[in-house]
Amino acid sequence: MEQAAHRNRWIGPSLLAADIAAATGVVTAPLIVLMLFFERDIIEGPTQVESKE
Repeated sequence: MEQAAHRNRWIGPSLLAADIAAATGVVTAPLIVLMLFFERDIIEGPTQVESKE
C-alpha cells in the first residue's frame, strides 16, 4: 500500500521541471540584487591602477 502512495506523489516530469525552475529563480534573484547593489565595488576592484608614489 505504501508503494502505491509513493507512486502517486510524482505527477510527471513537468512537476520536476517546475520545481527546478522555481528553485533557479529563488537562487538567482537575490544574486542579481546583490550584484546590482555592489556593482561599483565589483567593477572598481579589478580595474584599480596601483599608484606609484
